[in-house]
Amino acid sequence: MKIVASCLLSLSFLISSHTNSASPNRDPGVPSSALLAETKISLRLKSTLKRTGKEPIAIILNRSAKVLAVATWDNKTELWNTERGELIATIRGRVFQPYSYSDFAPIDAFSPDGRMLVTIDGKEADLWDAGSGRLEHVLTKSDELSWVVFSPDGRTLAIGGRFGSVSLWNTETGKLKHAITAYRIKQYPRWRIISRFFQLSTDVRVSFSPDGKNLLTILYEQPAKVWDAETGRLENNLGERVFAAKFSPSGRYVLTRSLDEAKLWETATGQLKAQFKSAAPEFSPDEHWLGLVEYGGKKGLLNLNAMDVEIPLSLNINDFSTWTSFSPNNRFFVEASGLYGHSAALVDVSSGKVIADIPIKAKKGFDFISDYLKYWEKLSFHPGSQILMGSNREIVRFWDSKSGTEIAQFPEAREPAEFSFDGKMLATTSQDKKNIALWEVDLTEK
Repeated sequence: MKIVASCLLSLSFLISSHTNSASPNRDPGVPSSALLAETKISLRLKSTLKRTGKEPIAIILNRSAKVLAVATWDNKTELWNTERGELIATIRGRVFQPYSYSDFAPIDAFSPDGRMLVTIDGKEADLWDAGSGRLEHVLTKSDELSWVVFSPDGRTLAIGGRFGSVSLWNTETGKLKHAITAYRIKQYPRWRIISRFFQLSTDVRVSFSPDGKNLLTILYEQPAKVWDAETGRLENNLGERVFAAKFSPSGRYVLTRSLDEAKLWETATGQLKAQFKSAAPEFSPDEHWLGLVEYGGKKGLLNLNAMDVEIPLSLNINDFSTWTSFSPNNRFFVEASGLYGHSAALVDVSSGKVIADIPIKAKKGFDFISDYLKYWEKLSFHPGSQILMGSNREIVRFWDSKSGTEIAQFPEAREPAEFSFDGKMLATTSQDKKNIALWEVDLTEK
């Protein structure tokens, strides 16, 4: 494979002032950003991965950023060596779970140490050596697979199926450890037709607690369940008609969601801790905050230690929210929402001040049931938290986190785009929407 010679593309410019128009879905008191940016970014092109396959829909880097996986709709995955810019192998199976003909969710396909990759292919989960593309184990089930996840130590793989089953496998030997009937789906043929028509999920999702001791399972409009990952024993049923759930960063809590309501549970006891009005609340990485929620008559960021909304925010809840997140350093909070004039509110957590209301590219859709967003710009923080990145079908751009000022536009790149874990590399789709560009990232602050 060819490697394009390294060249310097300077994106390191500062914009002294920038005006963001307020979204009609936002509080009219939100100030526009007109502050001097405090961070600049430079990208140096390291190499271009010359592909022959279909247009990529997802890019996944392993922890060392030495191996990159490219996902396409044709049920194949490409493995690339980022140091040499060479294709390692094209392997069978996908590293995402499709929801419809155009929507999907990427899975954490690489093991925590980055040495293994898992792909889903019908009733099989295949374990590959990421560095060589060699098939190590084929893990088979009696029903079609819906979700896979590695344990934090990488020694166990949990697999969710489409008939309510869950299995746990030893990744070193490829042997089955436990088979669990997590849910019993009644009248499945009729439910399957209904679910396809309304795009409702019948997939069992699985996730491990941060310490690897517990397994969480979710099936649409069924209770979330916590299991002992070592024995396969059911520990707790959480809620009733749940459609999403996750562990807190420490594993102390489980957060469940159903429609516009969220509930916080103690993982160890299964006891309900609190109940909120919220569309898609997120934990801060240090587990100090939960937001955006409405609780105790107040709306904003909840202090999980005091169980009180200490940072009030006048942002909308359940207004077509597409991304809610805290920065890795816990200092910033972002909520992207709005059907008309989609925008991202960037909040300083310490003061509760809305730094900027950033217009985000989105496209509205409509069916016979309701309005919806069928496309939106993908947002992510740099691992160092200094900048916020947006990637869409036309451009990749960056904002300074402290001021909300746009500091760079990158028309040579497209979505998907992903930072490496250490933030020193950025992988993007090229302007031709086919090849992959690898960039060395340099951030400087005043």
